[in-house]
Parts: sequence; C-alpha cells; structure tokens
Amino acid sequence: MTQELYAAHVREMQQRWETAMLAEGYSAILVHAGTPLISFLDDYVYPFRSNPHFLAWLPLNHHPDSVLLIRPGERPLLWFYQPVDYWHLPPQDPEAWWADHVEVRVVSECGVWRTEVPAQRKTIAVLGDSPELAGEFAPGQINPGNLLLRLHLERTRKTP
Repeated sequence: MTQELYAAHVREMQQRWETAMLAEGYSAILVHAGTPLISFLDDYVYPFRSNPHFLAWLPLNHHPDSVLLIRPGERPLLWFYQPVDYWHLPPQDPEAWWADHVEVRVVSECGVWRTEVPAQRKTIAVLGDSPELAGEFAPGQINPGNLLLRLHLERTRKTP
C-alpha cells in the first residue's frame, strides 16, 4: 500500500513540477536538502531541518547535503549523501519502497553532484539555502521567485 501511494505521489509531483518549470522556462530543478549549520568557534551542530521542497519528494529528514534533480520526462535523480564518518552515524541505506521510484546515486563525498549536473546549467533553477550553491549558480537561478510561487501553490494540495 505505501509503495503504491508513494509511486502515485512521485508521478503527481513530477507532473506538477514539470508544468511549473516549463512555464518559467527552466530545463530542470535542482533541490538541495540543506547543509548543517555549525556554531561559531565550536564543534556543535545545530539540529538539521531539510529543505521543505526536498521533503515534498522524499522521506529523508536527516540527510544533509543530499541533492535531488527533477527533469522533464525523466525519473528524479538523487545524490544520496552517505559519508564515511568515524564520529557520526551515517544515514541508513535507501529503502526500496521509496528508492525504487527515483534514480539513486549513493555518494560518500559531498558535492559530487557538481560534476554530474547537466551541461545546460544556466537553465536550471536551484532551490535551497546551502552555501554550496552560491558559487555554482547565478544568483537569479537560486530560489527564483516566480517558480517558488508556483511550487508553493502546489504544496497546498497534498497527495494521498
């Protein structure tokens, strides 16, 4: 039951996002989950909260620095960041009930997505607030207002 509902959710999200991105003239939408914020002059990390647009697609609450790429007519592509870390427990492996509906690339290095993002980079909208995004994309590509308005409106209609 969960897998069928999730499959329908992904199909509906794909349709909604394709409509929004094409209406605004984008070839794809890149969604960054977010980056943990470390306190100044300390090794304390504030509680992490994923980008709500990332969470609208995936049930991944504790997966910082993961990145999702939405392209028209293609399965969503997820760079699932799973670092090898001595001090912290890395995220568990992707679960089939949701991972079967997206293309998953498990990566142990943060930022691998940079080298794999399609060549038409200037026509990609980017959603998120990670500092990683600032040097990679033009300011107008990051959180474009008209696209966000369309996507926020769609978020008001929940799928089953």
